[in-house]
Amino acid sequence: MKSFVHAENCTYLKIREANDIMGDNMQFSGNISFDNAPLHDHEPDDLVFGPVNSRRFGRSFGISLSSPGHRSCHWQCPYCQLGHWPEDALGLWAETNELKVALDQADPADADVICCSGSGENLDHPEFLKCFAHMQAFARRVHRPLIILTNGDALKDEDIRDAIEVSGARCYVKWDCGPRDGAWRSMDDASRKSRSDLYRDMSQIRLQSMFVTMKGQEHKLEAAAQRWLDEVTAIRPVEIHMTTLDRPSQDDRFQAVPLSELSYWADLVKRRLSIPVSIFKGED
Repeated sequence: MKSFVHAENCTYLKIREANDIMGDNMQFSGNISFDNAPLHDHEPDDLVFGPVNSRRFGRSFGISLSSPGHRSCHWQCPYCQLGHWPEDALGLWAETNELKVALDQADPADADVICCSGSGENLDHPEFLKCFAHMQAFARRVHRPLIILTNGDALKDEDIRDAIEVSGARCYVKWDCGPRDGAWRSMDDASRKSRSDLYRDMSQIRLQSMFVTMKGQEHKLEAAAQRWLDEVTAIRPVEIHMTTLDRPSQDDRFQAVPLSELSYWADLVKRRLSIPVSIFKGED
């Protein structure tokens, strides 16, 4: 029987009204990667799950540190495929040894990658470093690359940051295009700069950026995207994944950004940083 521990020790980012968003028309620019594979339900039913089809990573074998059916994330992104949940409904964390047992018994089958994702923010697990060691051992055993998807909160912990840096795992950190105080980026200017500086010091930082517009606010896209461009230029990641909505949002005021506009901003990033930039329609 699986056992779990309560999620705790995380900073809750309060929802704020996202009324300072995006939108305008731009021209298409080439030399950008696209992948429009159909979306599959990625909500896990166990600590390990899949493989599932991922439009970013091919066949993905997932690892979730949350109890199935629970959410262990303190962000409230309006486009999250897991939906909205109240702060007091945050879920349970898996016991570290239960994860080890699950990985010892797991078969990734035809998976292309091992992906640390699932129902929430895995890096907030109170014993993440031990869990991460088990994930690394599993990835080495099955000869697959290890992917980490994170909102970046836990990277303020130097031990976690250093462990990921030296591991060779590909870590994709959320840095969305949107309002300064949006639900998915509730940071004041000082916090945003501190986080940007921290990421810039990571030698292998990768960013994943969601672009959305709010109905009636499409004209605000250009200013928001320009701010995003300046921010990612300062961070200097080694790779960027850009996405937009490919399914209904939990908040029906939000809508997808045209791929032509994503291509415009992706091309500007490539010119500034000379790094790989890929566009995907969706969030997985």
